[in-house]
Amino acid sequence: MTGTPNSKSAENDDKYYSILNATLKLEILKGHLKWTMADLSRASGIGRTLIYYYFGKSKKDILAEAVRGMSRNIWALDDDRKEKFTLADVRESILRAREFVSRAPYSTVFYFQWRPTATPVGDLLRETELAYFKKLEKFAGGKSKAEHEALYSCFIGLVVAPNVSNESIDLVLQHLL
Repeated sequence: MTGTPNSKSAENDDKYYSILNATLKLEILKGHLKWTMADLSRASGIGRTLIYYYFGKSKKDILAEAVRGMSRNIWALDDDRKEKFTLADVRESILRAREFVSRAPYSTVFYFQWRPTATPVGDLLRETELAYFKKLEKFAGGKSKAEHEALYSCFIGLVVAPNVSNESIDLVLQHLL
């Protein structure tokens, strides 16, 4: 997070997700940084003091942390999982990403809305994707670019599709990897 000592443990806190999800929702509904801290406080149900504690005081920092939270949780680009990528790790990453999306449902809408844009947010999302592709290439080396894109597409689908059972996830992973 933006220099707070609680960055790792904060992601287990419902308040963190309330702020993160409200930030993404406001970006979608109002536009890039066109919301106020009062808007964020109302939308998240969290007082400004706790928002500052978790994310910092700047709207830009808050949004950047929300995107970094997506990066860590959806694409498994946190320090613990950045280099790990076995079949079990892929499964764990999908399950953790699904949990993140269930706690921050605006993350998927935000991703699909902002990813193609020629904006700093779009750039950051594409950089995150590129880092994930590099990770994927290490794991699935020797595959073509099209095969990596297919694996990525399946990963995103498994993360955002509702009501997919763990058994279905296991079947997809067995056939793909």
